[in-house]
Amino acid sequence: MTSKQPDPEPEAPEVELEALHWQPPEVDDLKVVYTASIEHLAAVCTLTVTVARKLYETEELEGFLEEMKAGLVVTERHSEEDTVDDREPPSDLDLDNQARLGVEVRLRAPDDTLGVDVIVRTAVAEEGDPNAAEVRPAELPGVAAAEALKQDTVLPGLDHWWVAIGGPWTGTATARTNSGTIRKQKAPNPHQVITVGAGGRSEKGRTVWVRGGSKACKYDFKGSFTGPFS
Repeated sequence: MTSKQPDPEPEAPEVELEALHWQPPEVDDLKVVYTASIEHLAAVCTLTVTVARKLYETEELEGFLEEMKAGLVVTERHSEEDTVDDREPPSDLDLDNQARLGVEVRLRAPDDTLGVDVIVRTAVAEEGDPNAAEVRPAELPGVAAAEALKQDTVLPGLDHWWVAIGGPWTGTATARTNSGTIRKQKAPNPHQVITVGAGGRSEKGRTVWVRGGSKACKYDFKGSFTGPFS
């Protein structure tokens, strides 16, 4: 029977997501850091991906970076309530269990009336399975199945740790295939479930974690910044 589940809408329909152009990485004994820029007439976003050194030059990491897409839109300034600064201390870097995705936004000229939404489309491995590496499109409806064919590379066994650099944000995750969870602390609970067709789920502060469900989860992550921008 053909599924009647609606295809997921993009998190920000007005934003055209594009492939990222990664700079040569910074590598040391413990980690590897990749950096890419997302350009806009009024703002620029720097996205960094930090993973354990053992993943350097692996097919999983190369595929993960190649398949990631992103874009940004400049908006009216978001309400202060939409970007609560929780002032929580940053979590320790735990690259055995998570990949760190840092997002920093700079306006090209100071303007206190503006906000910025950064949208990144990526995929996170299924929970608890170090060998998870593929989203199976046969179980997905319509456009979601076609998208899964294009993006099936994840970082095995790693949560995604999203970090707002330079200021608080609201982080929103919207599942495009399967399901997962979003939370605001390193511990897996409490959390909110994201699933295809159910809309986005948000957490406010400086750090947000996303984890796959029983299968790998492709999702859109939107970071909504109010400023002040760095």
